[in-house]
Amino acid sequence: MRYEKGNILLKGLKFNWNLITQEKGENNKYHEVFNIEIENLKFKNKIRVEFGNSIMEAEISNKIEYAFKNKFPFIQLRDYIRPNMWAGYDEDLNNKKIRNLNGLYQKRIYWLLLGVIIDFSSYINFEDYTPTFNYFCDEFGYDKDSRKAENIYKKCGDYAEKIRSLNLSKEQEEYFLNEARSETDIFIKDLKEEIQKQY
Repeated sequence: MRYEKGNILLKGLKFNWNLITQEKGENNKYHEVFNIEIENLKFKNKIRVEFGNSIMEAEISNKIEYAFKNKFPFIQLRDYIRPNMWAGYDEDLNNKKIRNLNGLYQKRIYWLLLGVIIDFSSYINFEDYTPTFNYFCDEFGYDKDSRKAENIYKKCGDYAEKIRSLNLSKEQEEYFLNEARSETDIFIKDLKEEIQKQY
């Protein structure tokens, strides 16, 4: 399925995704883990990170796989997976009812990349926004004596350092900080257009 592997271009960055596995998370429920590669095409700099998608998406993937094995027609497949979907799947990228597999895949890719890109955008100025561990704990409600909080803070700093290695231009930084992170209409339109070009 194209949802499991692909790439798009957005503002000079190439976002590649590849489903690695499903793993158990909280409450022994599975979520999908993706390998994400982000490349600045101008400098050919690349970084790789893992991204954990939602439990709902893992359940949808499993149901789609079952429906394929049993040769469900699309309408039956849609009705079969509907109990595991939320309202974000009522319409395709053109705001019409999803009527075929391509529309379903485009929407799944949209939700995946929306999460990936917003996550990426949140770390561009991590050090400016969260300058110290104490500030991080106060801001996000962590116990300052918690090893878990310390590990999370370190991972956030590592991700921010990776992003710096991409050598983003000022225009790229501003786009991802101001448009993507805020999920503006401009960003949503750009993302949908790029997905529709490819898929």
